[in-house]
Amino acid sequence: ATGAGEATTSGLEAFVEAKPLTFQGTLLSSVGLVGGWPSFPASTADLEQVDLSGYFEFENRLSFHARADRTFSVTGTILSSYPEFSLGVEELFFDYSLAEALFFRIGKQKNAWGNGRVFTQTDLMEDSELGLAVKAYLPIGANGLAAALLDQAGWHPGSEYPSMNSLAYLAKAELLLGSIELQASGRY
Repeated sequence: ATGAGEATTSGLEAFVEAKPLTFQGTLLSSVGLVGGWPSFPASTADLEQVDLSGYFEFENRLSFHARADRTFSVTGTILSSYPEFSLGVEELFFDYSLAEALFFRIGKQKNAWGNGRVFTQTDLMEDSELGLAVKAYLPIGANGLAAALLDQAGWHPGSEYPSMNSLAYLAKAELLLGSIELQASGRY
C-alpha cells in the first residue's frame, strides 16, 4: 500500500524498466583435513603413524545484468573453479521483446522445459547450456507457445558453422486450466 501522493509501480513495470549495469557474485569454498591410521586396528598412542590429507576447492561466479530499455537486456555469468581448474563463460545471452508480444532469448543460456526435478526425461532443453540457443516465446493469456533452436560444436565437428541438419529444433505448448498446467513438447 502507498500513502497519498506516492507513485505506484506494477510488477511488470519494475521488471522492464531500464536498469544500469549491475554485478553480483558468489564464492563457494571448501577446505578440509582428514586424518587416520593406515591400518586398523591401530593404537591411539601411535600418533606419528597418522596419515593426514587435506583438500581445497572453490567455485566462483561473477554475473552481470543490464537493461537498456523495455525491449533489450543482456545477462552473463563467468565461472571459475578449482581443483579441476576452469575459467569460462557459463551464460551470455540477450533478451529482446518485439512489440511486447513476442519474446526472444539468444546466446549461451541454461533452460529447462518440463518438471526436471521429478520427471527429468521431460526436460528437452537439458543440454542447452552446452552450446548456443535461440528461444522464442509467444504468451497467449496465461497460456503460451515456445520454440527453440539449439546448436553445439560437437554436432558439426568438421565445420565451424552448423548445417540445418545438425541443429536441434524444439517446440512447446502450455495450457493452464485452473491450478493444472498441461504441456506438450517435442524435439527433433
